[in-house]
Amino acid sequence: MTGARQFGLFRRRPVTPVLAIILASLLSSGCDNGPAKPNYPAARLEGTVTVDGQAVHTGTLQFMPPQGSKAPVVEAQIKDGRYVADKVPVGKVRVLFTAVKETGRVETKSTSQPIPDVVNIIPERYRDGLDIEVTADSPKKDFDLKSR
Repeated sequence: MTGARQFGLFRRRPVTPVLAIILASLLSSGCDNGPAKPNYPAARLEGTVTVDGQAVHTGTLQFMPPQGSKAPVVEAQIKDGRYVADKVPVGKVRVLFTAVKETGRVETKSTSQPIPDVVNIIPERYRDGLDIEVTADSPKKDFDLKSR
């Protein structure tokens, strides 16, 4: 007989109802029941972001609720000209755009590592944001920013 069997480590014991309830609650607490609903009226927006008809390759959008609102700022990534933003507060929202592109030059004077030089591609007139009214989910909320 091995040492483990000798000391009764492999004996089967009945599962008590209390132990069964504890195990069930531990297992169910780790399950993902989907995204939590926000505690404010919210919508899902998605669409494209372009500047003068050209897709913004990468960047971010920030949806900022009015001052005094309990809703948070919601950020969405722009990838290949498209974005998806969940939990955007319903009502008046300011959208801030961030997008840069590399110029091809490299900065080497102020750092020990070369840093690619970038320029902001968001037209000047949109750099303080754009006010929109969010009323409901919108699968086609596009932003075509014009430089002129």
